[in-house]
Amino acid sequence: MAKGRALWWPDRVRDRLLVRLLAASGEPYGANVERAVPLDEHNAVLPDVTVFDGTGPEVSEPAGTPVESVVPAAEAVSPGRKVADRSTKPGLDAEKDVYFPVAAHEGPLRTGLPFPVEIDLKRLVER
Repeated sequence: MAKGRALWWPDRVRDRLLVRLLAASGEPYGANVERAVPLDEHNAVLPDVTVFDGTGPEVSEPAGTPVESVVPAAEAVSPGRKVADRSTKPGLDAEKDVYFPVAAHEGPLRTGLPFPVEIDLKRLVER
């Protein structure tokens, strides 16, 4: 399978998730895609979607979104990235609580933190 074709599905899921999070968020929150989150001097993650609190440190810094501003990050897990997206990335920042727990692709995701949002994950991942 060609690389571009393999990336189509997670990119589409990522974009759909971003649109729903932006629609549900309000000041001071925002969301962006594939923006570096430095964890320490030697490690950074590049979440598919990052929700951030804009009242903290400057989130537009070239170095990336400060980890203390992330509330939370999410990944559109594709077959070729399962280990990185479900184990490696969340494992790097387990102490910082950046990633949501792994969610099933069924039913709604409901949360009040950092703002109320409900997203039907099954519809989100449909082709």
